[in-house]
This record gives sequence, C-alpha cells and structure tokens, in this order.
Amino acid sequence: MGQVFGGWEISSVFKWVHGTPFTVSGAGFDLNLDGFSETRPFLVDPSILGSRIDNPETARQILAGAFRIPTSTDDFCCILGRNTFFIDGVKNVDFNITKRFRMPWEGHSLAFRADLFNAFNHVQFGFPNTSYTANVTVGVFARPRINPLLGSLTSLANTYAPRNIQFSLKYTF
Repeated sequence: MGQVFGGWEISSVFKWVHGTPFTVSGAGFDLNLDGFSETRPFLVDPSILGSRIDNPETARQILAGAFRIPTSTDDFCCILGRNTFFIDGVKNVDFNITKRFRMPWEGHSLAFRADLFNAFNHVQFGFPNTSYTANVTVGVFARPRINPLLGSLTSLANTYAPRNIQFSLKYTF
C-alpha cells in the first residue's frame, strides 16, 4: 500500500502580474502649439477607461467608436489621458508532480517527475495597435481618419511560452 499511495510530492508556482499600461495616440494637429503633432484622441465613450485589452476578438470592439479626432474647437476636458488602458498581464501556473519508489536495496530510490510549465496554457498577447489615426489622401491633401486597426492584437508577448511538459526519471543510490 505504501508503494502505491506513498511517496507523492506536488508543488506549483503561481505568477500573477498586472498588465502594462499603454496610451492611445496618433498623428494629428498641434492643438496646444508645443511643436508636437502627436495627439491623444477626444474621448467619446468614457465607460471604456481602464479596460484590459487581452482578447483578439474583442479588443477592437472595445476601442472602436470610443474616440474621434480632436479639433481646435474642443476643450481639453475630454482628451484621453496617458496610460488609460492595460494589456493582459502574466497569469502563469507551473506545476510539478513527483512519485518516489523505494528500491529493495538500502538507500536506493527511483523518482518519476512530471513538470508542466504554463500548465493551463494561458496565451499572453503583445501590445495592440495604439495609433488611432491613419492618413487618407484626398486629392493632394492627406486627412487623418480613425484607424480601422486600432486595438488589434497581432503578436504574442516576448515573454510568452506555450505549455511545455517535461518528464524525468531519477535513480538515487
């Protein structure tokens, strides 16, 4: 009975990290006359503030229609602030299970070990497209418009590793 039910070891490491903030901005007009034409958009829908952009199917839906290009007549009360959105953080679980078997010789044992890295295979995406403007050429003039790719998640995080399983056998004498 001891060989079947004894000798088990289980361990795990949990890593939960809050997502990195990012700012939506784009090329536009120099509204405050500081020499920089990069502007943040005018916020139309304040309910999206603080949203987590972590799913490729819904990321563009969260940001679509929430902004418009600011004009010189806008007051600065509704210009989007810095770091108002977050990418998905790290949610990682590494799991280990070990079974030790005593051998008939004194001091000898055999251990079978299974390690699961990123056991639940939680995908971690990179930064979304954060530029809210795209230029459209009309005649000889380029006019900015809302970027249809705003919020699209097209890459994985550089720290992401899919689930890996490792088996090992250890003989101790």
